[in-house]
Amino acid sequence: MAKLDDVTLFIEDESESYKVDVTEYAVEKGEPFTDHVSKRSPDFSISGYILSNNYETSKQKLISIMESGKIVKYVGKMSATNVIITSISGKRSADVQNGMGIDISLRRIRISTTAWQKKPIQKPT
Repeated sequence: MAKLDDVTLFIEDESESYKVDVTEYAVEKGEPFTDHVSKRSPDFSISGYILSNNYETSKQKLISIMESGKIVKYVGKMSATNVIITSISGKRSADVQNGMGIDISLRRIRISTTAWQKKPIQKPT
């Protein structure tokens, strides 16, 4: 059993993916050259089931979370904080009567904040 925000999921598979972006410039002869490598946010994929009599409500809640960009926490075999849902795929089959299969992609994000602070207005004395 796993939790994504406050939705209970029965997850069979979890995977994680780490990537970098690499610049590449073509040259007339030989291999292209690279001058920069930058880190990308990790991606996570979970696959399993929503099992309950009101599974459609749980699916709609996950879709609302995804569409609003809400930052959530996932806790299963692995744990991931500060993630957003980037995609949801549902699948129904005759094998599952009280629920549905679901594949969800998550991405860890970091929100920047400014060091700038508004100076309080001083009242004249």
